[in-house]
Amino acid sequence: MRVAHFAENGYVYVAAICEPKCENNAICYDKNKCFCRSLFSGAACNIAKCSFSMNCFPGTCHSGDDRCICVSGFTGPNCNTMDASPKFNKCNIKLLVKSDDQEKVVFAGQCDPKKTYFSNGRGVTVTAMDWETEYEPAADFPQRPPYIGHYGMGVVSTGGHFTLRNAENKIIYTENIACPSPVRSSNPHLVSECRDIRHKLKSVVAHHYQIEVTMTASTGGYKKVLNTETHKLTEQTYTGQSSSQMIRVVIDLLPPTHCATTDTCAIGDRPPVDVGLETDNSRMSKRFVGCGVWHDADSGLSTFSYKVFPLAPDSEGQLVEKSAPIAEGKPTSSCLEFTSYAPVDAGMYSVVLTVEDAAGNAALARGLFLWDAQSRVTTTSTPMSVTGVSAVRDNVVWLTSPVDSFVVNWSGHFENAFQHDNKLLNKVKPWPESKGLDDLYGDRTVDAIPNARGIVRFDVGSEYINSSVLTTMSDNGLKESLEFQAAIADGDSIRVLIRAVDVTGNNATDWLFIRVDSSPPIFMSHTFEKNVDSGDPKLSYSSRVSMNAYDKESGITAIEYTVADVTEGMQLWNVTVEGHLETKNTTSCREDGTCACTPFDECFLYKHDFYINHCRILNRVGHEFQVKASIINMAGLTTPVDVNLGALERLSGVQVYPKVSQLGVSKIYGSRALLEWDYAVSCYDVKWVTFRYKAASGVEREVRLLASSKSYVMENLTPVTNYVVHVVIMYEGDQSSEATSLRFNSGGIGE
Repeated sequence: MRVAHFAENGYVYVAAICEPKCENNAICYDKNKCFCRSLFSGAACNIAKCSFSMNCFPGTCHSGDDRCICVSGFTGPNCNTMDASPKFNKCNIKLLVKSDDQEKVVFAGQCDPKKTYFSNGRGVTVTAMDWETEYEPAADFPQRPPYIGHYGMGVVSTGGHFTLRNAENKIIYTENIACPSPVRSSNPHLVSECRDIRHKLKSVVAHHYQIEVTMTASTGGYKKVLNTETHKLTEQTYTGQSSSQMIRVVIDLLPPTHCATTDTCAIGDRPPVDVGLETDNSRMSKRFVGCGVWHDADSGLSTFSYKVFPLAPDSEGQLVEKSAPIAEGKPTSSCLEFTSYAPVDAGMYSVVLTVEDAAGNAALARGLFLWDAQSRVTTTSTPMSVTGVSAVRDNVVWLTSPVDSFVVNWSGHFENAFQHDNKLLNKVKPWPESKGLDDLYGDRTVDAIPNARGIVRFDVGSEYINSSVLTTMSDNGLKESLEFQAAIADGDSIRVLIRAVDVTGNNATDWLFIRVDSSPPIFMSHTFEKNVDSGDPKLSYSSRVSMNAYDKESGITAIEYTVADVTEGMQLWNVTVEGHLETKNTTSCREDGTCACTPFDECFLYKHDFYINHCRILNRVGHEFQVKASIINMAGLTTPVDVNLGALERLSGVQVYPKVSQLGVSKIYGSRALLEWDYAVSCYDVKWVTFRYKAASGVEREVRLLASSKSYVMENLTPVTNYVVHVVIMYEGDQSSEATSLRFNSGGIGE
C-alpha cells in the first residue's frame, strides 16, 4: 500500500506503507517489504542475525548459521583474528660517542633490512633509536550490534632487540630494548611512538664490528561482549600480526688503501695519483686517474675528489703549497677519471687526491707534475773552454802543441733559466707519514731532481773535421767536463759537441773546435809612409806603418803596437789592431797574392796597417821614434818586430789652425736669422768662437761663443738690410784661425 503526502511547498511525494512496520532502522521500500541492516533479518527486520553466544564483530552472520562473514582484514570463528600488521612510519638509529656530558653523533640512518650501513664512528658508546608504527583498518566496520558493548583495535605492543657481533660475525651479546609505551591489548593505539630510546653498549666497538637493531610491533585489540540474558560483559581479545624493521651498521675504521700503503706495488701498478707524464713540455691536458688503483675491502670506495696547488719555494728552498687551490673537482661516479685540466701558467704543481669509503674514512695522496711548455735550454755568456787554454774565440780553441788528450769544460754554459730561477726542480717538502701517501713514484717525486742550472743530462760527441765522422753522442750525466782521448797535431781540427737536455726533453747543442798551431807567425816586411790619408776623420793627420805577415796554421788574430819616443826614452801608447780575415776563398787568395789561407779555408790579408796620429806627438816634432810590434796568431804565439822610424819632421797637422767651414744662413724668420757652421779637424783644442757682424749702417757687434757652438741666432735685424758676418776660432796657445766671412740680406738668404 502507498500513501500520498502533500508538502507545504505544493510537491507531492509517495511513501510505501509496511505492515508490520520495519524495525531496527530498516527501510520500507515497497508494500510490506523492508530493507534490513546487516545485523538483522526477518520481514520486519526484527530478528538479529548474531547473538552474544555467536558474535561476529566485525562481521555478519545469519540466524542459525554457525559461520561468520568477517569484514576484510579479519578472520576466525568470531572475526577475532586481524590480518593487518603495523606499518612503520619511521625507523632510524643514531650512533653516539658520549664523553664528559657531551654527545657526538657519528652515524645516523634509516631502517632498511636490505641494506648494510657503514660507519667510521670510533668509540661508539650509545645507540639512540626512534620508530613510529601505525595500524590502518582495511575496511569500514559494520554497525556495532547491541551485544557489543565497546571495542578497540590498533598497535598493542612494540619493542626492540639489540645485537652486537665481532669481526668474525660471532655474537658478543644480545639484549631486548623496551619502549615505554602505554599500548597493550586492552589499550590499543592507532599510532605508537618510541622516541630517543637509548641503549648503552656493554662492549667496546672495534673495527668491523656489526651493530644490529630490530624494532618490532604487533596489532591486536579487544571487544566487550554483552550477555543479553545475564547482562554481563565479557572481554574478548583480537589477535593481530607482527612486523619488524631492522638496521645493520658495520663499523669500518680503516681508510681506503693502495698497494703503496703496504709497500706491495708490483711493476706496472699505477701510482696513488696517476697524472700521466709528470714532466710535460706539451700543451696536452692532465688527467687525474684513480680507477683500479685504490681499494677498500670493508665498506667499499665511495667518492674521489682532487685539488690542484701551485708550488713555490719556502725560506729553505723547498717547494710547498703556499696558496689556495687553483682548481678542484669531484666526479659523479665512484671511479675517478677527471675531466682534462691544463694549468694556465708554467710551474710545479701538486694534485691532492682525497679517496673516501662508504663509512666516511678518507685517505689522502699527493701527485706532483711539472707543467712547462714555455721554457727553453739556452747558452749563457760563460764560454766553453779547454783546460790550460784561456782564450776561446768564435767557438775555437787553439792549442800550441800537439796532444794525445784534452779536457773540455762547459760549466755554466747551458741553462734552463726559468726552471732554475724558479727552483722548479728543488726538493718538495715531504708530507708527514700520518697525512697520507706522498709522491714517491715516476719522474717527479718529492726528491729534488739533480740538475746543473736546470739541465739534467749532458750528451757528448766529437768528430775529426777531415773525416766528418761523428762519434755516437754518449750520456755524460751531470758532469760538465770530459777528457777526450784523441791525438791532434798541427793542421788537425776536432769538433766537440755538447748537448744539454732539461727534464722536459728540451735541448740545446753547442760545439767547440780544438785545433793546434805550434809555430809563431811569420814576419815578411814593413813600410812607413808619412802624412797619409787614413780615410778616418779622427786620423786626418797621420802616418802609416804597414806590416806584412802571415800564419799558415791559424792566421793572424792581432798585432800589438807600442809607440816609443827614442829621443826621450819613453813609451807613449799601445794599440792593438785586429787581424784582417778576408772573405775570399783559397783559390782567390792564391791568384791575387794578397792573403794567406789556413788548412780550414780561413784566409787572412798579409798587410796590416797601423796609423800614428800626429796630434799625439805635436810637441815631439823632430824626435826619433820606434814602433815595437808583436804579431799574434790564433794560438797566442807571437813574433816580435821592431821598426825604427827615425826623426819625424814636417808632419801634417802641426801648427795648423783651420777655420770654420760651411758657414751659412739656415733660416730667417721675423727679425731673426739662424746661422750655422761646422769645424774642420784640428790637433789643437778650441778655446772659444768669436762671432762678429755689422749692418750696412756700420753698427758692429761681437759675441764670444762656447767652443762647442755650431750656431748662432742674430736678433733685432733690420728688414731688407745687408749684413756682414765674420767667425774666428780661438785655439790653445792664443792661436786663431783665419776669419770665415759671410754676406747676406735680411730680406732673403745671403749672398
